[in-house]
Amino acid sequence: MVWTEKHDMLLCREIITADLFTDIKKGTARRSAKWAAIAEALVAVKDIDVPFRVDKRAVRDRYNLLAERMRIKIKNEEKASSISPTRSEVEEALEYLIEKEDAFDEIHKNNMNRKDDVAEREKAEELRNVAMESLGTTKRRKEDEKENSLDCKQPKRRRSAGSETMAYLRKKSKKERQGRAEEIELRKAQLELEQKNEMMFCKCCNNSNNNKSKLLQCCSSNNSNSNNSRLNFP
Repeated sequence: MVWTEKHDMLLCREIITADLFTDIKKGTARRSAKWAAIAEALVAVKDIDVPFRVDKRAVRDRYNLLAERMRIKIKNEEKASSISPTRSEVEEALEYLIEKEDAFDEIHKNNMNRKDDVAEREKAEELRNVAMESLGTTKRRKEDEKENSLDCKQPKRRRSAGSETMAYLRKKSKKERQGRAEEIELRKAQLELEQKNEMMFCKCCNNSNNNKSKLLQCCSSNNSNSNNSRLNFP
């Protein structure tokens, strides 16, 4: 179809009404559905000399062409003068849509950058975890190798353990001999003490018996003298 300024104006109005550049990303199914809805709305317009015969691709391509021309015009005007020229209704609508589209694209780009940053951090964290796991595996492997090396030297450990056991047994035997010697000395001293006590007891008993004999002899002598005195009494 042949596009006129009225067709372009109606196209811009439908795009603004559909709110195409608010939260719908480019290239998505939702954006495609929006273009299809805009095309259907334009085809349904009756009060126009040349009716719309368009589909979603036709309206999308027409807007992209108009927007590209408007971007070039705005850039040239900024270079030529700081005074804003008078805009037609189509140009004002296109300028508004361009600003909105660029703002949405910038927001989407920033979101993607943040997602990329998050993805990079997650990837870095994953790599760090893999490195730590690799380090742990290497450490365990070295520990296993060390244990295997110690296992190969096990006979030396057994000989060392046998030497320690013999030293312990010798030390224990020495203590036991010392203990028995001390016990023998103590028993010997106890026997000597018992013998001394027994000798003292026997000595005391002998002294007691001698005293009794002397006492009996004395009594006997006294009795004899007494009898003799009686016999000699006149």
